[in-house]
Amino acid sequence: MADKAGTATVAPMLYLQYRSSFKMLRKDMPVLVLDATGHSPTLAELHIPDIKFRRIEVERKATVLQATGFTGSMTKMQGDDPLYREEAMHVAARFAETHPRMLIGTTKGAVEKGVTPPNASSAVAHFGGIRGLNKYEGFDAVLIAGRMMPRSQDLENTARALLYDDPRPLNLTGGYGTRQSGYFMQCSIEDWESYRQAVQEGRKAKQPESLGVTVKCHDDPFIEAIRFQITEAEIIQMIDHPRWARRKTDGLIILLTEIPIDGVPVDLLMPYNELVGRDRPGVRLRIAYEMLGVLPPAELLLPLCEGLWPSVKAIEYEMHAVRDVPALLHAQRWYFRIPGRRGKPSCIYALEREWAASFLAKHCPEAVLTEPAPPALGRD
Repeated sequence: MADKAGTATVAPMLYLQYRSSFKMLRKDMPVLVLDATGHSPTLAELHIPDIKFRRIEVERKATVLQATGFTGSMTKMQGDDPLYREEAMHVAARFAETHPRMLIGTTKGAVEKGVTPPNASSAVAHFGGIRGLNKYEGFDAVLIAGRMMPRSQDLENTARALLYDDPRPLNLTGGYGTRQSGYFMQCSIEDWESYRQAVQEGRKAKQPESLGVTVKCHDDPFIEAIRFQITEAEIIQMIDHPRWARRKTDGLIILLTEIPIDGVPVDLLMPYNELVGRDRPGVRLRIAYEMLGVLPPAELLLPLCEGLWPSVKAIEYEMHAVRDVPALLHAQRWYFRIPGRRGKPSCIYALEREWAASFLAKHCPEAVLTEPAPPALGRD
């Protein structure tokens, strides 16, 4: 700050809080607060008389697909290089073919740098600007592109301002620590592929278990609660705005960040490079294979994997582009015929014949499995 003479004065920053008079509620008046991301341990420390907490479980009718190998940092999502923003919009456009009303949630900087919705019925919103809104109810899908992660020093300054008159001490470390955080699912695609490869080769292998990643956290519990509200809680607020519990059919949630989100079970993990299309084709075939345990013909596959392909032709095109589907899936071909239907036998991919037979018995009971090698064509 400088005076009229131009003399500069430097002073330490002070946090001031002005409290005007306010009306008090009657002491005997019950108050109900509903918050999807409220932090009960922090609220409990406020020593509010007779405060009680209840967790209400609500079904989230949506399939959750999460990327691995990409944190979705603010630096990448809102930097000068548009690559990551373009990849997020590419994924949104692909899945919007079957989920036309899509909400893209990302950082404010990424929105300002040009993240746009895939069509006129979709929308883009930024973290920190969605709470209290209800205009996204009924959307078909949510795509989370990145995540918020403030500097640890900024969090510590916020905590000092909030607790300026509180006697409890703060552990001001000046930086983040780390912890291992697990996903709410069984395992990744890669782990299952290694396991199935071992089984196929006759080797003993332990079935894959849950996994996780190393994430940043703060050692002070109050400061960590603030960080959670800015990072994970904003993602939870974003993904639940379509009000999934009121849907009749399952929607789709895509997380383009590998950060595990508390209370959001993941149905499928997928490497980021494959999800955005950097790596070889066959990404969606692997997703379908992991979901179903087998890969049936396109006409049976399409209705079971809504959102992955727009048509039977699209599935056939991807199979053609892969060329060697058994190598991609580490599976075997099994052939079957439908009595009364002429032409070549149909093909289903599965690790074992029993898996193929079980799937066909449920979804195509008239099918009859033949030998692994297709038999000579003849009259049925």
